[in-house]
Amino acid sequence: MLNIKLTQGYEAIVDPVDFENYCHFSWHILKARNLIYAARTSGKQQITLHHAVATNMGLDLPHAKVIGFINGNGLDCRRDNIYLRDKKIRINTHKSYIDRSNYKNYRGVYQNPCGSYRVKFNRTHIGTFSSEIEAAIAYDEFAFKKYGAEAILNFGV
Repeated sequence: MLNIKLTQGYEAIVDPVDFENYCHFSWHILKARNLIYAARTSGKQQITLHHAVATNMGLDLPHAKVIGFINGNGLDCRRDNIYLRDKKIRINTHKSYIDRSNYKNYRGVYQNPCGSYRVKFNRTHIGTFSSEIEAAIAYDEFAFKKYGAEAILNFGV
């Protein structure tokens, strides 16, 4: 893996095969959809690095699909991190969605002042549980029902 320098001190990660194709362009950061992407301007058109890599991979991007990042990092444009997903599926992987004040060990699980654990998914209250593990399992079940295999889970499937 190699890094392409961006503006404001950021770097994008690409595979060696893609580095040679894209390192000579001037890339900047683009903040959109709660992620940061690598982008460049060509005339009046904005071209993102992950779209360029996907095109170079031969991925056909139909209207109902968008490019997703397995690890949730919009600057990680390695081929094994890029996949196509449905446009309707919205996954919040950005850290600003997590309330860090009472954050413990599991995604979507927060401890109440009284000691119980509440579960939230995309700002939707799912329930309150007596143990952190029970709450994490409830989060996983809800996420899997909503997103299926695309869900980011605490314990996996």
